[in-house]
Amino acid sequence: VNGKSGVLSNVNGNSGVPSNVNGKSDVPSNVNGSSGVPSNINGASGVPSDGASGLPRSLLERIRAKESARAAVAMTRSPADSRELERLERLSETCRIIRSVFRLVGRTSVHKHLVASKLADSHRSRVGVSGAVELIGAVTTLLPDWLVEFAVRGEAFLRLVKPDMDLNDIDCKVNLMIIAKRGY
Repeated sequence: VNGKSGVLSNVNGNSGVPSNVNGKSDVPSNVNGSSGVPSNINGASGVPSDGASGLPRSLLERIRAKESARAAVAMTRSPADSRELERLERLSETCRIIRSVFRLVGRTSVHKHLVASKLADSHRSRVGVSGAVELIGAVTTLLPDWLVEFAVRGEAFLRLVKPDMDLNDIDCKVNLMIIAKRGY
């Protein structure tokens, strides 16, 4: 594509403006002969900034490099790791719902099935009771200083170890786990 075909082109520095048969642009040019396509707002470099007005090209290149690295990591992640990451991403909301169930009941120990059913009903993403039980198991294994599971006469119960623990601290712990699992 050489810019004379009348097709929008961005290859080899063409302006992306259709040109007519004799190679001149259909868009009127301004005083210094440019094609009428706005350049960088600062006007310092005279090179278009790829739609991100005012951002340096080096910053855009770094952002694109990070995005491509994240995409490469995501493509090479195993399905089991993807499920684990998805479960970790649901953990913060799960903790909030569990805490609200304990506050609603008004006790420090609650039957596990009750918490699982309330969690399944009020979770933002569709989670069944069995999925809620898995999420509760993840909370008890990953945050044992906050929530503990114990059995009384064969029945499973949950107990908040620190009922007044700040949820922002829990969110910070969960976010650190997510970052460690993602690898970036």
